[in-house]
Amino acid sequence: CGGGGSSDGNQVVCVGDSAETRRAFSAAEVQQFAELSGDNNPLHIDPEFAATTRFGACIVHGVLMNGVISGLLGGRMPGQGSIFMAQELAFKKPLFVGQEMLARVEVVEVDPQRPVIKVRTQCLRADDGTVMMDGVATIMIPKAKWKR
Repeated sequence: CGGGGSSDGNQVVCVGDSAETRRAFSAAEVQQFAELSGDNNPLHIDPEFAATTRFGACIVHGVLMNGVISGLLGGRMPGQGSIFMAQELAFKKPLFVGQEMLARVEVVEVDPQRPVIKVRTQCLRADDGTVMMDGVATIMIPKAKWKR
C-alpha cells in the first residue's frame, strides 16, 4: 500500500496505518475545558467532591480525551483535509487528572467505493495499557489519500 497516510497529503491511507501520542491533562486544563464546554460536574473540577465518589479523585472529561483523538486524525493520520463523519465509542475506565494516557488511531477499513475509512480509536493508560476509551470513527479522507 501507500505507506502511512501521513499529514503531508501525498501518501495513500491503508489498513494498518496508525498514529499515537501521549498526553496528560492538568487540573487547570480540565478547569478550562469545563468552562468552555459548560460541563462543570464537580467530579472533574472539585477535588473534595471527587474524593467522595467511586473514583476517589478528579477525572478528565471523556470528550476531552476524545479531543486528542480528533487531533491525531486531523493533524497526523490521515491528516489535513480529513473530515470526522461519525464515531461510536465507549468510556471503560477513568483518566485521572495528571495521569498520562496514550491516544492511538489505526485504520481498520478502507471503503473501495468512496474516500472513507474506518479507524479504531483508543485511549489507554500509558503506564499499564488499560483501555479507558475504545471506539471506531468514520473519516472522509482527501481523494489524493484514497486508493481505489
